[in-house]
Amino acid sequence: MTFCQSISKSDLQAGVIKGKFHLGSFYNQRLRNENVGYAKPVWCKLSVPKHSFILWQAVNHHLLTRDLLVAHHIPVVNVHCPICDLAEESHGHLFFDCIFSRKVLQLILGWLGGVSWPGNYENLIAWLSKWKSDWILHIVAASLAACTYYIWYNRNTYCFNDSCFTVYKIDNLIRQALKARILNVNSRHLSTRERQMFEFVKSL
Repeated sequence: MTFCQSISKSDLQAGVIKGKFHLGSFYNQRLRNENVGYAKPVWCKLSVPKHSFILWQAVNHHLLTRDLLVAHHIPVVNVHCPICDLAEESHGHLFFDCIFSRKVLQLILGWLGGVSWPGNYENLIAWLSKWKSDWILHIVAASLAACTYYIWYNRNTYCFNDSCFTVYKIDNLIRQALKARILNVNSRHLSTRERQMFEFVKSL
């Protein structure tokens, strides 16, 4: 459903306050109707905001990967992934199938304790939609956001500056981002299990 579709009389009435129509109230009401199940984990409060933004773009296939540039009739000299050069660059390839990205994910999964990581965007959306309010899941979601951000950042750095991070550099950047966010969390109301996970991340 797009923003302008299926506007009923009751929708319009929802924007009326004290007999006057308020566009802001109507607009906010429409936005609430557009909510998706994976919004909360993508915009999780433990994630760095710019990481959440790139994850949101990636989940909705809005990042300008080379397959999308071609689809929009924008000339591209080479459609292959700039990192591995083994397949056409797409969201699915860049974040799940690229050899480099897989190595990054393996490192992150190693210190997260073997969390079952989605293997494609269909599974990712289903996984994110099962979100529960648990600080350990916040850590997993923030890790996913950081992974997505730094894989995309590294891709752009290589495309525009001809420079590529090592997988260990990206792993370290993700660890540092998580530790910095955790230090600002009030641990008084955490469960024993959550506190143990927080202390573990701080020690990375």
